[in-house]
Amino acid sequence: MTLSFGLSTLLFMATIPGKAFTGFIMEIIGRRWTITYCFVGAIPGLALMALAHRTGEYATVAMSAGAIITGLTVLSSFTAVRVYLSEQFPTALRGRGHYLGEAIGRIFSGVLMPYLLEPYTGSPTIFFGTVAAVVTVGACVPLLFGKETVGQLEMVTAAAPELGKA
Repeated sequence: MTLSFGLSTLLFMATIPGKAFTGFIMEIIGRRWTITYCFVGAIPGLALMALAHRTGEYATVAMSAGAIITGLTVLSSFTAVRVYLSEQFPTALRGRGHYLGEAIGRIFSGVLMPYLLEPYTGSPTIFFGTVAAVVTVGACVPLLFGKETVGQLEMVTAAAPELGKA
């Protein structure tokens, strides 16, 4: 239990600088490429975590390194994902579209994936391999189906109505 708590702490502590870096690069290389970088960058960390049990006395080091890499990359991607998701919708639908996307994402990541992976917690290779496969597919989705939004959002052409006047 101590290793689990320590590993979780290490993983989530790594997301703090990871989210700062993600927020910085999403304005430079774009949201689509930032999301892809975050997801693809997690694959080495997930591989380390999947194979840590085969490293003998270095298992804790391999698992910790994998957790740090995963925390810096895929768990930090939500900085860009939330911005990118809301920008996929026209202004009039942005709030509802973002809400729907967040709800669907949470159903899959917080309910469906743990339910499907629970039987495989005894096999690190299957468990982390499945996560790596999902992350790999997720890295391709913005590139194949999304549009870049940096500098491409619609321009405000009409003045906002004054309060009290419709």
